Amino acid sequence: MKKIGIVPGVRLKPDWYEGEYFFKDTFISRIKEVGGLPIGLISCHGFITDEQLDLCDAFLMQGGQRIMPYHLQVIEYALKHDKPLLGICLGMQAIHTYFIVEEQRKARNYQGNILDLYEQMKREKYYFLEPVENHNSPPQTCYEDENIHSITVNSSSFLSKLIPLECEVASRHNYRITKPAECITISAISDDGVTIEGIEYSPKMIGVQFHPELNQDYISLFQFLTADNHSDSVLFRHATETDISRICEIYNSIHSQEEAGKCSTGWIRDVYPTIDTVKMALDRKDIYVGESNGIIVGSMILNHTQMDCYKDGAWEHNCPDNSIYVMHTLVIDPALSHKGYGSAFVKYYEESAKNNHCTELRIDTQEKNARARAMYKKYGYKEIDIVPCVFNGIPNVKLVLLEKILP
Repeated sequence: MKKIGIVPGVRLKPDWYEGEYFFKDTFISRIKEVGGLPIGLISCHGFITDEQLDLCDAFLMQGGQRIMPYHLQVIEYALKHDKPLLGICLGMQAIHTYFIVEEQRKARNYQGNILDLYEQMKREKYYFLEPVENHNSPPQTCYEDENIHSITVNSSSFLSKLIPLECEVASRHNYRITKPAECITISAISDDGVTIEGIEYSPKMIGVQFHPELNQDYISLFQFLTADNHSDSVLFRHATETDISRICEIYNSIHSQEEAGKCSTGWIRDVYPTIDTVKMALDRKDIYVGESNGIIVGSMILNHTQMDCYKDGAWEHNCPDNSIYVMHTLVIDPALSHKGYGSAFVKYYEESAKNNHCTELRIDTQEKNARARAMYKKYGYKEIDIVPCVFNGIPNVKLVLLEKILP
């Protein structure tokens, strides 16, 4: 389990006794949802010890009111030790500030440390941020339309591997960053055409001005922190229309394997799955893709919809429909098999079920699909019945029904 150090926010008060550091529960929850162990990093007089930082595998820099010395300290530590860092809101502004100061350090041939130069630049009235309007409208929740706006993601950025190129996001900030340092890539821009909503230094250091913790669609940003290998990890997101051709390419590869006798899904080309399978799922907004190294490795459909033949199954648990989460049409590119991608998809399915407050998982596969049956058994799914049916237009199917109860 990856240990994710959460960098605290700070509320400064005239009365020193009322000043406080804080950690937002939403960030803690998201880290737990992706299998990480959240660790709060406590500052003493504005600094965090290296011994604390050494405990962490990655860092989450949350929002707050003011950039403190420890923000720049953690960024410098993450760079030196090659550990992932995600900055959100003020966290992104801190990343921006660090690299502006570092750029000035080199330009000035400054011999002191970066924190001293940062304080000097503030005294010189250097503006790292500038005011922005209409990005923090009350009431401050992700459910209010006035807090939601569009952003466009740079298609060549690492961020584009984590979230769609066109997004609706929630903002809660009164300031935006000024022009970034030359070494920084602008990864996202607001719909006003000016406000920078995403930056990155490398695939291991990214920042977003918006609040992904407020929307389940952006859980992949937190998976970024817990990934085992940032070149080979699978990152999940909702599919978009631009993914149709790639998903169909995977479908056709599986059909070719089936026709050559190299697999036993029981699927039939031009019957199921097809391009219409993808288009209908896109309309419902329940199809997901997983990416590794910028390549879509597979897809699946997740929803509460049970196949008609499920009613004939001898289910062991009688659960209300809204507590049942179903996975349909899980596909992995045959050219990328034996890399653990199937297991990654199943894990994401289970995490999504928990996030949707579902307690029972139900899936199906054809009786002849020995490989899928073995994988599901490995992950604790119980075969409760085999029912004869016509499956999505395919006749004479013996459908294996499986279930799993989540703790």
